[in-house]
Amino acid sequence: MSIAWDPSLVTGNRQIDDQHEQIFRMFEALRTAMAEDGGHGEVGRLLGTLSLYVVAHFWQEESLMVQYGCPGLEGHRAAHAQLRDQVDGLVDRFNADSGLPPAELLGFMEDWLSEHVRTQDRPMVTFVLAAQEQVS
Repeated sequence: MSIAWDPSLVTGNRQIDDQHEQIFRMFEALRTAMAEDGGHGEVGRLLGTLSLYVVAHFWQEESLMVQYGCPGLEGHRAAHAQLRDQVDGLVDRFNADSGLPPAELLGFMEDWLSEHVRTQDRPMVTFVLAAQEQVS
């Protein structure tokens, strides 16, 4: 399973798009480490870095939504919280050596991110871009 940035995920906000691309690069590094049996320590380090980066990215998205009064903020926050909880559970399983299959972790993250970008981030960015044009 390869995790690659897909240009169809472009939202139109350069900062958000750059962060999404970085998340996909981090996923790919994690996938590679798992496929090459990079060792529990290396995989754990990459997983931890990815988790922290995603939390910071979510905070930036939510701040942008607050700044421009985007509709759907609470739903977006709830989706972010749900992902954080699910990822924390997967990380806990990984750290407990409970046999978390790499395909389960990577498939979940790739599917969730692609779906989230298409259904929630794009509409949010469309609203923000329209609001920015009105201010200009």
